[in-house]
Amino acid sequence: MPTAIFWTAVVSLTLSYLVQIVAVFSTLVSFFTRNHDIWCEGNKDLFDSGIQIRNVSYFLLFFIYMISTHRFNIGGTNSLEIIASIGKIYGIASSFILLLYIFLLLIRVVKKIKSPNVISLMKRIKNSVLFSIITGFVIYYLTVPVHK
Repeated sequence: MPTAIFWTAVVSLTLSYLVQIVAVFSTLVSFFTRNHDIWCEGNKDLFDSGIQIRNVSYFLLFFIYMISTHRFNIGGTNSLEIIASIGKIYGIASSFILLLYIFLLLIRVVKKIKSPNVISLMKRIKNSVLFSIITGFVIYYLTVPVHK
């Protein structure tokens, strides 16, 4: 049962990451069209669904963390080590989305897009990505084994 919960968390984290990347790229594409306000409404919903999926996976990882001990293994590896590695990977992956966000911000400034919908979406992306980076690395540092 814990292994199934773990793999569900991994799949949902991966899906969350992919959905957020699609939303960022879609926003980038919308900057080169005249109707970026319409695109931003859909991208906002898409990005929010990525956030919802991410939150589910964090909950599942937290659940595994609560039932874990140093003797609890998933696939032959200590569960805390696996949770730590997932947190680290997600923190690094979210850093990539932060770089995409910075690129998006530069394009928005260069194209002089001042739409409230675009600004709202950009703020949502920034806040969510920073939360993901911090949470991913906090998960890593809370669960990384110190007794190697």
